[in-house]
Amino acid sequence: MLAAVSLSAGCTSEGSAEGAGDGTAGSPSVPTALPSDFLPETPAPTGKPDAPVVVPMDELLVTVTVGGIAEFEVPEGEETDWTIRSSDSSIVEVVPGADGQYPSARGVAEGTTDVFMVNPEGEQVGYIITVVP
Repeated sequence: MLAAVSLSAGCTSEGSAEGAGDGTAGSPSVPTALPSDFLPETPAPTGKPDAPVVVPMDELLVTVTVGGIAEFEVPEGEETDWTIRSSDSSIVEVVPGADGQYPSARGVAEGTTDVFMVNPEGEQVGYIITVVP
């Protein structure tokens, strides 16, 4: 429960409230509502997955939310030919590509880790994935 406290000490611009003759001498005024600056902010929902973000091959820094998914763009028809791994699966879990679906990573917990993909020719591509709330 929030308590409202007035910062005025019962004084007015015309002088002290004491002796004003209105029967409220020395009583501090209490606001009937708090200014919005003092109300707590409603936090945004967390843990809900975002719509998947498609990551182009030349974008090496990626940010997702906890529960959010990043799909890594690969040439059409090669979705299952690429391998993918995460340096820390407690931060980012990876899912290999499937027919018509890019390899992907899902944010598990806040932090930063590396995700590596290897193409059919054995060339490696690395991404830095940051997971935020």
